[in-house]
Amino acid sequence: MISGYLITSRTLMRHGTLGAASPREFYAMRAARILPCLLLSVSLLVALNAAGVPSFTNGDIWTRVFYALTFRSNIYHVNHGGKTGILAWDVLWSLSVEEVFYLAFPLVCRLYKKTIYICIMLFIIIVNGPWYRHDYYVTEGSYSCIFMYLGNFDAIAIGCLTAIVSARHSLASGRAAAWVAACGVLLVFGSMIGFPIYSSFVIGPTCVALGAGVYLFAVHGRMSRPDVPWPLRPVVAFVSSCGVLSYELYLYHGFIVVLVLGLLNWLLIRGQWPVAMAAGCTAVFWAVTFCLSLAIHRCYAEPLGRALRRGLGARQIPSGARQ
Repeated sequence: MISGYLITSRTLMRHGTLGAASPREFYAMRAARILPCLLLSVSLLVALNAAGVPSFTNGDIWTRVFYALTFRSNIYHVNHGGKTGILAWDVLWSLSVEEVFYLAFPLVCRLYKKTIYICIMLFIIIVNGPWYRHDYYVTEGSYSCIFMYLGNFDAIAIGCLTAIVSARHSLASGRAAAWVAACGVLLVFGSMIGFPIYSSFVIGPTCVALGAGVYLFAVHGRMSRPDVPWPLRPVVAFVSSCGVLSYELYLYHGFIVVLVLGLLNWLLIRGQWPVAMAAGCTAVFWAVTFCLSLAIHRCYAEPLGRALRRGLGARQIPSGARQ
């Protein structure tokens, strides 16, 4: 949902209207952001499998590579009942859903051109989401619908529609914006508690995405430079960094989980303070994952992304505005 909001907002900032978006430039920006980290992740998984590392070995490695590079990891996940066993592979399912959506997004924008027609298409996708999940469950008897393309497109479409509405309308009153944002947060957490996704998968994902959309509409354009007391500034800076590194954090945390779980098991066998050890391992996990993601972003993904953008002819823009 958030990716739909961000990408649509940046597209509007860059071109003025979605109908003026250039598919070539859009794909260049997506390729520059997605491919470097994806190829590195898949290469590491293949290397670990070849080395025989127990937590990363499987018998159909090249099938997984094919599904990952064709953005069909979600289909692999469904076909194997979600029991694929390797977290670093499993996280690729949502990336597959997003990228198939964004393969069609600029083409739909150029085809319909007028914002009202694009909004109608997004509304149809949003309405179709719960219906598709219900129909899939009735037909297949499984909640695997939440991993399918049409079972997730409604959340992304809500993000896109939120960005379009936010660009044209805003709340003038800061107090009103605060109340609306609070309502959005309550809707998100209320939906997560009242409609857990794995048990209320028909309406749950849509309700969570709608709550996030309400929150983003309320804060749109208001949080670029938060005025916070000095003691909180490092916290805000850290959270902002996590936002910039969100793709790397998502892709590579699966590698670190294996190492930290191994460390925790080793400590529990030899220790007497399981709660303290679990807390310590959690801190180690987040620290190592953040540092690894930061190093990959600065030393690999960002330089290679710039080169790809130049090579593919995309306009150079500030890093904070990239897709």
